[in-house]
Amino acid sequence: MKKQLLIVGIIVLLVAVGLSGCNEINIGGEKSTALSDGTKVTGDIDQLQILSFEKIKYKEIKCTWETVRFPQRITYTYKIPDYLNFDDINSNLTTRKNFCETYLYSNIVGLCTNIIWYDNYLGWTFHTIYEDNQNNIIEFSQDGKITEYYVNGTVKNIGENFLDYPRVTINYYDANGAWLASEQCSLSNMPSGYSRSFSAKYTDEFVNDVNYISFNVKGGFT
Repeated sequence: MKKQLLIVGIIVLLVAVGLSGCNEINIGGEKSTALSDGTKVTGDIDQLQILSFEKIKYKEIKCTWETVRFPQRITYTYKIPDYLNFDDINSNLTTRKNFCETYLYSNIVGLCTNIIWYDNYLGWTFHTIYEDNQNNIIEFSQDGKITEYYVNGTVKNIGENFLDYPRVTINYYDANGAWLASEQCSLSNMPSGYSRSFSAKYTDEFVNDVNYISFNVKGGFT
């Protein structure tokens, strides 16, 4: 009879929690909650709240060109956001024009003036203090792999106490849920009600395998 009452009590408790919409749990002494997009946050969540965050993944495109007057080949590597698609850069004029004017131009403009693109953005000429120079683009190359993973966000002290050097740790996982790495952001002291921004960059060997992240927040070195 006692066992039946215990089971009934547990069921009632679970139903009550479910109806309340509560997403905060306490497992093994560490509190846990989930943000609106499902991202998990553990630690001192009664002191620190993740207000917002964004994830930006970067990949690389390499551009090789050849100078005509003094023949030599030069290769530059450009970091671009993963959400930008330059897959058809070698065949699509619009894609190539966008890349050349947005990324390639930034490397040239500091060295010369009067840049003129030609041959459907497969080359350019520019004028230096000495002479005009012609450059022909040989190729664009890319493998599509992620090389950098940025996480930027804002955290707020929602507790009543002054926090000495709070910390936000970002954990990185692959598609199977395996932990890959973590990056810790140490913040300045935070009075109650104040917010701080945080930023972390992950570039190590498993960066291309990152599928999702979680946060762990600590109110200070206690």
